[in-house]
Amino acid sequence: MRFCRALAPRYGVSVCTLVALALAGRVRAQEIPNSEPFTVWVHPERKLVVAAPETILTHTIVGEPRFAVIASDTSLDIFPHADFRPPMVAVLHVIGERHEWTVILKAVDQPELVREQIELVVVSPRAEVAGASAARLSAPPAQAANDNRSDDDAIRVSLQGLTGRGVTWLRPSQQSAMASQSHTTLGMRFSAARPNAWWTGELQLTWNWLDRPLMYEVEGSDDSRSQTPAWAQSALLFRGRSRGKVALSYFVGMGAQMRAKGQLVMGDQHTTRASSPLEGIALAGLGIDYRTDDLSLGLELVGTFGMPDDFTSLALVLYVGAPAPKRRE
Repeated sequence: MRFCRALAPRYGVSVCTLVALALAGRVRAQEIPNSEPFTVWVHPERKLVVAAPETILTHTIVGEPRFAVIASDTSLDIFPHADFRPPMVAVLHVIGERHEWTVILKAVDQPELVREQIELVVVSPRAEVAGASAARLSAPPAQAANDNRSDDDAIRVSLQGLTGRGVTWLRPSQQSAMASQSHTTLGMRFSAARPNAWWTGELQLTWNWLDRPLMYEVEGSDDSRSQTPAWAQSALLFRGRSRGKVALSYFVGMGAQMRAKGQLVMGDQHTTRASSPLEGIALAGLGIDYRTDDLSLGLELVGTFGMPDDFTSLALVLYVGAPAPKRRE
């Protein structure tokens, strides 16, 4: 106040008033009741003094134990470590002779938000209702985002590229044996799952090319043509996976396949019915994969079964992918 008296003749009473109000805001202690946990902001540049109305028997700090504490009978001097920065949070539990207090120590970037002294008080049962409303207003707006749903609960989507080699079996007619031919697979896969979940939902789109052309007779005419089939497949898969970065997986799924129209001719044998342009397929397989937050790499053995005509394939597929970028708020 001597400083205020020295300034008063030159700058007026208003300057002294502002200085006094500022000092009062810093000196006034924040009261922490024993009815429920309260949040207190801390900063490495500010010492926090905790004063209790009774003898302190013991205290513990849980969460981020980056604090130095000097204890006396009825007070604690708490010094946050320089590494205690947002969004770090610790919990101070104080046990007195007759009461207990829980104080949430939350790191902030602005040291001016910190009150250097808090008082632990005992409230009556009637005051607990009013204290609950005040606690909801005590959190700073800058820290409100920490109360939202964690990113760990959000569904993560990833995109994978597929390539592989396999064998396709076709039956030229109902009375003949199945004939085989090798094929190449290319495609993509979208997968969605929660982090650390044991299951994944997937949408798979693939194209399969046979290595040699097939002869097709056009239905309703005597014409025929040689064509290298490129059959498109789409399927929904359910995949189960064991824990760990390197894990075994299994999957099942159903989908549809687009096939070329016409009667299939293989050698001297003809089909007795036209191949449908769209047929249902079922898939099943086993795999092994390696996954991190930024990469997925795997190898799997896939079996595909088609209806209504006889279609079977077995392929060894390699895939590599990465998670989709997170949306910025």
